[in-house]
Amino acid sequence: MSQTTYTLEPPVGRHGQEYDAGFNDHISAIATEDIPMGSIVCRVSGDPSKCKLPASAADITNAGSVLGIAVYDSTMPQDRDATVAVYRSGRRVQILHVGRIRIQFENNVAGGAALFVRFQGTGTKGAIRSDADSGNAAALAGANAYLGANAALGVVEISRRGV
Repeated sequence: MSQTTYTLEPPVGRHGQEYDAGFNDHISAIATEDIPMGSIVCRVSGDPSKCKLPASAADITNAGSVLGIAVYDSTMPQDRDATVAVYRSGRRVQILHVGRIRIQFENNVAGGAALFVRFQGTGTKGAIRSDADSGNAAALAGANAYLGANAALGVVEISRRGV
């Protein structure tokens, strides 16, 4: 079968890709579970060298629990049929602690809006959205929607310093 459509321009970016070359601050931690790139990651209680996806509202709202957002890394090996790029359990995760990053929002998020992070329910744990989704997501302090989008690729500005 021959190809009948062609893309004239590359995509604007990828979920979890840094948005610009402004001041960006990274930290890293070892994943205790598979972590989708572009997800909010949290500190593992008692071991600051490890990270996980949020499992409760407290993982998102407790001061110092959220580490940042897992950055897209094209060098990480992926399964052939993977639809979402992930850091495998036991791998070092590059985490954006301060800066701007492209994110595929779960729903419509307006520019400048407060953000919520999914910790349970239908969807990906660690995903970012505009509301609490009937108690399945919690408010994220120290971040906002830099560029909004309707369930599409937008930009989050995060600053976990001092939060």
